[in-house]
Amino acid sequence: MDTLEKLKPQTPADLCQIIREARSHHYGVIPCGRGHLVEQLMVPTSRPVKLVSSEKFTRIIDLDVKNLSVKAEAGMTLAELDEILKSYNLFLPLTVESHGHRTLGGLVAEDAAGYESHLYDTVQNHILGLDFVTPYGTLVKTGGKTVKNVSGYDFTRLFARSFGTLGFITAITFKLRPQLEKRTVLLIDGLSTVQDAYRLAKEIKAGKYSLTALRIFRPGEAGAPWKLVVNLGGFAETVTRHLSTLQNLCASYQQHVWEDSQGFWRRYYQEIMPSQPDRITIRAGKGQVWKLADLLSQVVRLEQNYFCDIDLGMGDVHFGAPAKFRLELQQQLVTLGRELALSYSWETPPLDPLYRKLKAALDPDRIMFPCHAWLGGGELD
Repeated sequence: MDTLEKLKPQTPADLCQIIREARSHHYGVIPCGRGHLVEQLMVPTSRPVKLVSSEKFTRIIDLDVKNLSVKAEAGMTLAELDEILKSYNLFLPLTVESHGHRTLGGLVAEDAAGYESHLYDTVQNHILGLDFVTPYGTLVKTGGKTVKNVSGYDFTRLFARSFGTLGFITAITFKLRPQLEKRTVLLIDGLSTVQDAYRLAKEIKAGKYSLTALRIFRPGEAGAPWKLVVNLGGFAETVTRHLSTLQNLCASYQQHVWEDSQGFWRRYYQEIMPSQPDRITIRAGKGQVWKLADLLSQVVRLEQNYFCDIDLGMGDVHFGAPAKFRLELQQQLVTLGRELALSYSWETPPLDPLYRKLKAALDPDRIMFPCHAWLGGGELD
């Protein structure tokens, strides 16, 4: 990626001109923010390509506190937006602890989620509108400031998980949330098996507590027990009452309470969970992830030093296996999960039929991110 030319348009009009020139000179455009993940998404290509960055697009265009919405340019980072929203007691439900350095455009392009995905789901559920430049160099605006005004909502949401292959996002209108009065983490330790962790998680989920996150993990140490993370959020009185009830429910296990939930998640992402290049992932989905206890009990055994993280809100399972065991682990997962229709991070997922139609209609010449791993270098028709 270091050898690619990187263009930094100052305005959307500059960006439109760059993309029109790309069409004229037959080179591809790779949208990027600060460039943190672009290299991981690329496959080798013989086609000339240029990086085009949104890092100059960093303004708040409109902040409507009354209607709980904000329109921000795509090059602003989540941490920068969060700092502004704090003074209005508002927030965008994504995780600053893990995603703070990422640009808003990048988070939307991959449809990212925060640790509170159990309650808030992914970012596409908080998008009211998009401004983007098409592969023909035209600026298009979709959606509106409030949910009832969003006429192109389905298209907007599909665009938001297209990884920059349909167009270049310049600004996003988000639906905001009032800050929660209180957030608390209850960490339940000493669970002997993953089945025990699943049983307890199901009981807690059925209890109608003020859950914002529910996660099972096992540190990458031989002999380490399983742990269950319960994140509560809401009115202070409700959170305190639910925490007390859960502590009684889990009295037979070791417990740790983190009143500073952000501090817990900051440590989790920085110290406990392996970095992105070292992870392999099962994408099970929110329904299927609850059926994986037996599979995981065969894959992650006590004597092994595999890190395993089960995000019950998003339906993803992450492994941090040592490199020498990674291929064996992948083969085990595919064999054991054959009847569950799972997808895996080392495989290119099948293209959504609606996405294929949109790509063919909006970008028949494949100007936008032609070397994205999702497209695999193949033809769409």
